Amino acid sequence: MRSDSCAVLLAMVTVLRLGCDGEDSGKQGAQTGAPTAALSRTTETPEETIIGFLLAMSSNNEEGVRQRILPHPDPAILWQGVRLTREKLAEVEKRFRALTFREVQAGESFRLPDGRVMIAGPPLTGEGRKLFVCERPLGLSLTFPLVKADGVWRVDASSFVAARKAAKAVRDRKARGTP
Repeated sequence: MRSDSCAVLLAMVTVLRLGCDGEDSGKQGAQTGAPTAALSRTTETPEETIIGFLLAMSSNNEEGVRQRILPHPDPAILWQGVRLTREKLAEVEKRFRALTFREVQAGESFRLPDGRVMIAGPPLTGEGRKLFVCERPLGLSLTFPLVKADGVWRVDASSFVAARKAAKAVRDRKARGTP
């Protein structure tokens, strides 16, 4: 069970930092198309939207990411990740599809990725808005704010953009040899 938790943790951390390495894995044949078992966007549940978003990011699928996020001024970092081999992408997909998401209701507490505990309320919950949390062992928690726009659920990817930009800045500083 512990190794399974570690594998899921690694997959989730990989999604956040994949766009920051700027290197190709060196192996050809990475999948860049739509996630498998693609559904019509109008019938996707919020959980399917989240998984589709994570898979699109993992496969550098710009169209898949754009279809599942709210408009953002600088979303490109979400699909500019390291190219995964077909095998690695299949492994990541299997892990993502096994994740459990909990919808947080107004007034309920949830843990942010940095460990802080918050109480859900507007603007994260309410009419046309949902907040989902994926809480995993080892203390990792990812939050997914969703908004119903144009009849489909979309992820507010602002925190993912910020996380990838921050990881890229750290990597760039290391490459220049500055702290």
